[in-house]
Amino acid sequence: MGIFNYIAQIIRLLLDGNFEPEKALAMDNGDWEEISVKTERLLLGNDFSFSVLEEEIEKSSKDNMSLCIMLQVMDDMALERLEEALWLEQMDFAGMQCLNGLNSDENIMKTNIILLPRYSCIWDGKSREKHHLININTFLKNTFFVEAEAGLLAGKYIVKNYILNPQYFGMYLDKASELYLQLSISPLDKEIKLKSSKYQETEKDVRINYFIVEKLENDVQEKLIGHIERAMREADEKKNKILVFPEMLGTLEMKEKIKNSIKKQKLKNLHFLIFPSVWEKKGKHENTNTSYILDYEGNELFGQQKLRKFPWKTNKGNYLEDIREGNEIHIIHCEGYGSAAVAICRSELAEEIRELLIKNLNIKLVLCPSWTTGNYEFERSILSGVERNCNVAWCNTCSALDGKEQSKVVGIISAFGKNREFSSMTLEKRRFSKETCTEKCELGCLFSEKIYGTDYKESRVENDESGEKEF
Repeated sequence: MGIFNYIAQIIRLLLDGNFEPEKALAMDNGDWEEISVKTERLLLGNDFSFSVLEEEIEKSSKDNMSLCIMLQVMDDMALERLEEALWLEQMDFAGMQCLNGLNSDENIMKTNIILLPRYSCIWDGKSREKHHLININTFLKNTFFVEAEAGLLAGKYIVKNYILNPQYFGMYLDKASELYLQLSISPLDKEIKLKSSKYQETEKDVRINYFIVEKLENDVQEKLIGHIERAMREADEKKNKILVFPEMLGTLEMKEKIKNSIKKQKLKNLHFLIFPSVWEKKGKHENTNTSYILDYEGNELFGQQKLRKFPWKTNKGNYLEDIREGNEIHIIHCEGYGSAAVAICRSELAEEIRELLIKNLNIKLVLCPSWTTGNYEFERSILSGVERNCNVAWCNTCSALDGKEQSKVVGIISAFGKNREFSSMTLEKRRFSKETCTEKCELGCLFSEKIYGTDYKESRVENDESGEKEF
């Protein structure tokens, strides 16, 4: 898949060459067609070779318009080659492929460009983000680039891409022929209280308070396993594709038992579940808080660590969560879903993390396990995804609520998108309120919602979703 290295090389040339994307969009059709035909003849001919391509890139290194058109032609070529490499040549029956980037690690270091796969998202319009942002990504249909620093996103994060085989991870089609994604959350329990220990440490002559979450007791673990099992099976029966559980209500032992349960009786409809995050004690400042993603066969796809520590304000003082913040961002890519990621509690609230996910990495679905006393700040942060059609499935737990009126919401599944009939720019009717709960946790608590796709007709040319011209 060496073609992706050349795509990254062209992007680097455009970035360094002061490329003006608006002018490229306004290029005369005749000039565009002439360069495009010439480029296609070069790249799609029988005598194509990477050495010829390299020569052409070098020859056009100062010609931004030619480079831009070459980039688009190569982007179309790359999609076919990617699908062949993933599912035909190497991995006939594989359900997933994991890559740091579509371009090689060496190329990422050389160009400081990370290329990601770009699959269509059923609730995102064909115009995507171009009404709000025009850049090089505007010209790419099948790939998406993000700039790196020393090969790392924001100079800190390794990006792990999990490309799902569309043959195994399909979408629903409802009676009105509208594609939709049905997903659910399960708050699990109204009574379980987490136990924590606290300590103080002097750092540069300043005393810092920390808290550590203690492991759940065995009887509590067994109780939660029953809740998880019932919620999981119910979600499967209701034909949900994704199920999200809360933060910190999991252990490694519980995870293994649920994995074994799924392997004995595989899930029929549920593609994957976001297991309750595991707070694991590993030593001072080395502890971790990790959400594990399990698939319908009981396989563990990956573990996403919490990216931001939680500052806990109490009547007796303020305490900082004693964990090692994660340095990897895991992304799921699949036709129909677009790109999805997990952000644990505080990670979703942090502006810099949310911007990395939504704007830099083009995430269209954030799955958020949480443990918090309220919902107000989460509602505000979830609404910030409206512009980019990034939906959030946020799952809290009833036992974390503080009893205040605004804290009765224990889950939210947003419905942003460009389907005029079903999409919504508010969270009305998308909240799971404790008031509607039967408080029978042992039966398997579940809140399900649908995110509807946009119905496009092949004969219609889309200029703007609103039907208005924009200048």
